[in-house]
Amino acid sequence: MLYLCRNNQIRFFMNLGYKIKQLREANKMSQLQLATQLDISQSTLHRMETRKSYKIDFLLMSKLCDIFDKNYTYFSKDLFANVKIK
Repeated sequence: MLYLCRNNQIRFFMNLGYKIKQLREANKMSQLQLATQLDISQSTLHRMETRKSYKIDFLLMSKLCDIFDKNYTYFSKDLFANVKIK
């Protein structure tokens, strides 16, 4: 069974926001352009990028992967760095 401590969850979302912003800027997209493609508000995307939101669903992750041609591992590889498996 896999257990994620609260610190790992927070670190995942902090890294996720950073990666989203880096990819968006590298692709010369505005927050509004990306938010429109993700079917979310610009303010929601802003909160994700600035690490003020810790909520994301699989559909949104799937859209991010498709838009930036990345797989889920790209966004989550840091999540399991210090995970304890029982």
